[in-house]
Amino acid sequence: MPTPPLPTADLLFAYSVFASVPKPRSLHVSPLRDADSILRDITSAPLRRLTHDQLSEFATSAISTVGESEDYRHFLPRILELAVLGRPDMGFEAGVIAGKLEMAGWRSWPRKEREAIEAVFRRAIEMDTDEEREASEWLLGLCRLGLDPSPSLAAWRASPTVNAALQLAVFVDETKVKDGLVADGTWRDVDEAARRTVATWAHSQETWAQLLAAVDAASRQGPASGEGAWLIELAVAKLP
Repeated sequence: MPTPPLPTADLLFAYSVFASVPKPRSLHVSPLRDADSILRDITSAPLRRLTHDQLSEFATSAISTVGESEDYRHFLPRILELAVLGRPDMGFEAGVIAGKLEMAGWRSWPRKEREAIEAVFRRAIEMDTDEEREASEWLLGLCRLGLDPSPSLAAWRASPTVNAALQLAVFVDETKVKDGLVADGTWRDVDEAARRTVATWAHSQETWAQLLAAVDAASRQGPASGEGAWLIELAVAKLP
């Protein structure tokens, strides 16, 4: 079996602080779910070697119809790792993970565990993410958790990479702003203050300047930048 990808320091920290949470021996599930099959999948390999397919049903249905908070805590480091470094499949989207954490009452968890969760979400926003791991999805998750988005927005602004600007361009192009608030349906559970902070940041003169500079940088890179310059230009055209 191939060696799993080396996680970031933040993911390693998450593995360490959740290491004492025991593996479930049984699962409470909805009558419509096959408890034995799900348990067999999620215990069929060491935590670090569980795949998307083995964890998918659990990650998607955890707490709502499969298992309880303690079960989710045990698998959380691997779910976060697959979300950050792998495919954003069902159950591994940042917003879904944030929702599960809310249901699990994560704010009452030990301080180190809360710090580990926040560190992973912030690091994921700041990573030089590609089109499959959108920084905006992790920003949404961070805000759903009730955490201050300002430090991560500042880090995103400070990133010199064209890809960071491309991520910003896609966010500006796809995000609806109404009455000074992010108005997308996926943000409906985020408090108004965070929605206003993000909307103001995304539609600021600083964003316009960052995207304009990225258009020039992407153009200099030529074909290697793909559709980056074109997408960034679209976003610039949307700014007030």
